[in-house]
Amino acid sequence: MTSNTSTNTSASQGTGSKKLTVQELKNVNAMFSSLDKEKMWRLSSGKLVEEKMQLVANKSTHEHASHSLIMDPSDVAYQEHFNEAELEEIKTFNAPEVLPLPDKIAEFVNKFKGVTDLKELEALVWSFKFDPVEEPDLRWIHVSIINALDLLHYEYTNKEHSGADLLKRVWSFIDGCFDATEILARR
Repeated sequence: MTSNTSTNTSASQGTGSKKLTVQELKNVNAMFSSLDKEKMWRLSSGKLVEEKMQLVANKSTHEHASHSLIMDPSDVAYQEHFNEAELEEIKTFNAPEVLPLPDKIAEFVNKFKGVTDLKELEALVWSFKFDPVEEPDLRWIHVSIINALDLLHYEYTNKEHSGADLLKRVWSFIDGCFDATEILARR
């Protein structure tokens, strides 16, 4: 099973991901080989996460999160290396408590509940307007939804893109999340 993002790819080839050169694959293998086993993440079952990530990375000829030591337990490439309990342990390790949304935000987000038609979603999102100074959180969510709908409308994720392209376009909404705060976000 393959998909257009590197987080849900088969281990050997990620549609839309850049094919790695022989030297890049050697560099990835060298990086994993340099890891200290004593500092690796040992699951309660005794498995070392980085060792399984290396197996996935070595099987991947295209860009994959494992090449950057990023472990996505929802990636199908890990299903042959971890059982359900181990994947759940990975997902929940040091997971932060998710607080409920503030009422105004929950009210806005709930307006989209049950709306599945792209044209209806677009019409609904454009029916709102939020002041960037008075309502920065709602404005950020609003703009993020508009941008996400553009990606869906133009079928962006169904086209071939590098991992860097996906990071820029799909995850760029994170950049603006801190605009109304004292936090300086940089890449």
